Amino acid sequence: VEPFLFYVLTERDVPSAEDGDRLKRDAPRRIVGYFSKEKHTREGYNLACILTLPPYQRRGYGTFLIAFSYELSRREGRAGTPERPLSDLGRVSYRQYWTRAVLTALHERKGSASVGDLSRDTAVATEDVTATLDALGFLTYYRGAHAASATPEQLQKTAKERCPEILKRWAQEEQKRKEIAYTGTYAPNDPHEAPFNKDGTVNRARRFENGRVYPEFLNWRPSLDRLPVAATRKRAGNVRGGVAIL
Repeated sequence: VEPFLFYVLTERDVPSAEDGDRLKRDAPRRIVGYFSKEKHTREGYNLACILTLPPYQRRGYGTFLIAFSYELSRREGRAGTPERPLSDLGRVSYRQYWTRAVLTALHERKGSASVGDLSRDTAVATEDVTATLDALGFLTYYRGAHAASATPEQLQKTAKERCPEILKRWAQEEQKRKEIAYTGTYAPNDPHEAPFNKDGTVNRARRFENGRVYPEFLNWRPSLDRLPVAATRKRAGNVRGGVAIL
């Protein structure tokens, strides 16, 4: 196991406030799954093996682990892709994740973007972005390169058919943009929306989406000697001091 890094996901029961801080710290943790990735890979793989234990399947943990692997790639400043071949279940899970990620990025770019732009926004490798756009019917060819093009109506229709859970998030983000444009600030009306309380503590009343990674809670920095320079040069075209310049 020396060539690999292992990221283990656990869950625990959160005691009530009456149980005291000591019980909160000592609450038992249960391993629900993990994923591994190579420390050094020429192909730029961001995941080698993924497993959710049987008692905890169909709870969104697998989707969370996939999303987490891409969040780490984003922190490393490079696009990533899982090691091949994928299992049948893995292929389905990744296609669902890529669809949500690409649709969201394309929605934020008003329906028009290059494959490279979408790859930088999502940390998904360009070949996976291209395959996803092709499956969605949004792949075009512009000035000698692949690109994406879709109308707002096409994005809404496709999202409703394939991943309707992201439509609510889109509506919230659109409301947030409008409020900032008009007032310069944004104050959530829903107490379950804000990630932190006014005193800086974590808002435990917040509602979290299954399978979604919240970067504001991630305290992690990449080690530069673990960046796959050859792969990042191939995908990004430029590397300086061991860091991919995307």
